Amino acid sequence: IENPDPAINSYLEKMGFAVAAQIAGQGLEHDVKKLKYVNMVGNLVVENTPLYYHSFKFYILADSRPVAYAAPNGMIFVSRGLLDIIRNEAELACVLGHEISHVVQQHGYAEIMKRSTQIAAEDAFEELAAESPAEFSDSELEQMAFQMFEAATSRRQTAYELEADMLGVI
Repeated sequence: IENPDPAINSYLEKMGFAVAAQIAGQGLEHDVKKLKYVNMVGNLVVENTPLYYHSFKFYILADSRPVAYAAPNGMIFVSRGLLDIIRNEAELACVLGHEISHVVQQHGYAEIMKRSTQIAAEDAFEELAAESPAEFSDSELEQMAFQMFEAATSRRQTAYELEADMLGVI
């Protein structure tokens, strides 16, 4: 498992804040005791990673679904629903380790860089739509392009998740 440079640069910081703002927009829990606990466990896990020196922050989403997210700058979100089904500290540490691994391995950054191709393709599809026969609308062409891109990248997404699972357990 390679990570060329686990450092979080200013670009990753800015991108992370943008991602975190979107995630936090779902609503956050403000139970100080739970937040303190999640941050304590998370920071213990962080101490055993190549980013041990970086300040990770852990938040609880006011969401009943069992979900967790990582922003590229080390802001980690776990839902109330996930915390409700976690049975012990080891399970919490494993979940947080998984999300921390996404940050350390820079999966979000890698995906954004790879999706820059999609952005270029969307521009090309706009030009194509202007010249295409009337049988396809702009939105239909865009939807087809998006579906083809998602099909092409689903294997990559699975690889990110498997890598984060393995590193999270470690």
